[in-house]
Amino acid sequence: MSAPETRSSLTRDTTWLVGAKLTAAALGLLLPLVLVRRLDQVEFGLYKQIFLLVTTVGVLLPLGFVMSGFYFLSRVQDRAASVVANILLVYVAVGAMAGGALFVWPGAIGAVFDEPALTPYARPVAVALFLTVASSFLDLLALASGHVRRAAAFIVLMQISKTASLATAAIVTGSISGVLVAAVAHGVLQFGLLAGYVRSAFGPVWRRVDPALLRAQVSYAIPLGLATGWLFWLQTEAHHYFVARATSPDVYALYAVGCVGLPLTAMLAESLGSLMIRSVSRLHSDRRHEEIIAVVTQAMRGLALFYFPLYTLLVVVGRDLITVLYTTQYGESWTILAINLTIMPFAIVSVPSDAIVRSFDGCRRYMLGVRAGLVLLLLPALWLVTPRFGPVAAISLVIGFTVIERLLIAARAARVLGLERRHLRRLRPLGDIAGAAVLAGIGAWLARAVAPGAPLAALSAGVAVFGISYAAALLGLDVLTAAERAAARRHLASFASRLRRPVRTRAEGHAERRLSPWARFLETWTYR
Repeated sequence: MSAPETRSSLTRDTTWLVGAKLTAAALGLLLPLVLVRRLDQVEFGLYKQIFLLVTTVGVLLPLGFVMSGFYFLSRVQDRAASVVANILLVYVAVGAMAGGALFVWPGAIGAVFDEPALTPYARPVAVALFLTVASSFLDLLALASGHVRRAAAFIVLMQISKTASLATAAIVTGSISGVLVAAVAHGVLQFGLLAGYVRSAFGPVWRRVDPALLRAQVSYAIPLGLATGWLFWLQTEAHHYFVARATSPDVYALYAVGCVGLPLTAMLAESLGSLMIRSVSRLHSDRRHEEIIAVVTQAMRGLALFYFPLYTLLVVVGRDLITVLYTTQYGESWTILAINLTIMPFAIVSVPSDAIVRSFDGCRRYMLGVRAGLVLLLLPALWLVTPRFGPVAAISLVIGFTVIERLLIAARAARVLGLERRHLRRLRPLGDIAGAAVLAGIGAWLARAVAPGAPLAALSAGVAVFGISYAAALLGLDVLTAAERAAARRHLASFASRLRRPVRTRAEGHAERRLSPWARFLETWTYR
C-alpha cells in the first residue's frame, strides 16, 4: 500500500473535499440543463427513471461495503491489499448480478416503473449499471486509504467525464440511446481509473481475496448499511418509485425537477454536523453540558443566518428560477419545489439535534427506532395516496413525515441535554434573523413584481434586492455581533481592494491604481 499523503491537517483535508464537491456539484447542475433542452419532456422523464434505478442499485445493494475500508485499513495495514480486494470483489459481484439480471430479463426495468417504453433500453442500461456499480466507490476508497487529494481529484474528474460525455451525446444525438452509450463510455473510463489507482496504491490484488477477512468486513458493513443506507433511502428516495409508477414519464419529469436538491445546503449541513458530532462528543465525555448547550445555540444561530434567508428567497423567486434553468415547460414543477422547500428551515433544529443524538449513548437506538417506525408508516401511505391524489400528495407525505422525525429527535435531544426555559433566551436572535429574512423577502417580491416580464429579469431583480435588503435588515435590527461586523468589514475591504485596476498612463508611462466608484463606496463604508 502506498503511503498516505502526509503533513495534512483536518482543515486542509476538509477544504480539499468541500472544494471538490462544490466543483462537482456545479458541473452536475449543467447536465440536466442541457438534457431538458435536447430531450422532450417524456424522454427526460424516461432518462430520470433509468438513472434513478442505476443510482438506487449502486446505493442499496452493496450496503456501503466500501465503508469497511475506513475501519479495517487502519487496523490491518499488513493486509491492506486483501481489504481492497474484498471490497472490489463485492462491488464487481453486485454490479455483475444486477446488470446480468437486467440483461437477461430486459422487461424488468419496465415492470419496476410500469412503463413498457423503458424495455428497449434495458441492455445498454444493464452494461452501464454494471460499470457504474463496480467502480462507484473510487473516491471513498481513496479517502479510506488516506489519499485525500487523490479522492478530491477523482470526484472532480469523474463529474467532468460524466457531464461532458452525457451532455455531448445529448447535443449530438438528441436521444436517450446516445446518452446511454455515453454513460457506458463514462463507466469504462471510471472503471479503468479505479483499476489504475488500485494497482498503483496496493499492487496486484485479484489474488489477495481473504475469505476470513471478507466475513469480518461483511459483519461490519451489513448492520450499518441496513440502518443508515436502506432506512434513509426508504425515507428520502422511495417516493420517486411510487410517483414514477403512478404517473406518465412527462409528469414524473416535472416531479423530479421539483425534487431537485440544493448541493450547497446539503454540504453545509453535512460539514457542520460532522464538526458538531466531534465537539459534542468531547464535551459530553467531560460532562460539560452547559458548554454543549452554548455550542448548540450558537450553531442554530449560524444555521439560521443561512437557511432563513435562503428559504425566503427561494419562496419568492423559485418559480422564476425553475423557468430560467429548466425552460417554461417545467414551470409546473414549482408546486412540488415549494412543498419540498418547507423542510429547509427545520435544518436549524435537525443538524444540532442529530449531533447530540449521535453523541449520547442510547440515543442512537432511539433515532433508528423513530426512523424505522416512520418508514413503516410512510410506505403504505405512499402506496395508498399516490395513485389517487398524485405527486403533490406524495411529496406532502414525505415532507410531513420528515418534519415529524426531526421534531421527535429534537425533543429527545433537548431532553437529554436538560434544556430549561432560561436556555431558550439564547435563541432570541433567531426571531430577529427571521424578521430580517421576511423584510428582505417583501422587498424581493416587490422588485420581482415591477421587473420586466422575462423570468430572468424578475429573478435577477429579486435576488439583487433581497441581498441588499437582507444585509440592511441585519444591520438595522442589530442582529450581527461586533466580531461579525468586523469580519464583514474585513471581507468588504478585501473585495474593494480587488476592484482596483492598474492603469498605465500614456503620458507618464507608469502604472497607477484607480478606484471604481463602487470600490470607493465600499472602502469608505469599511473604514469609517
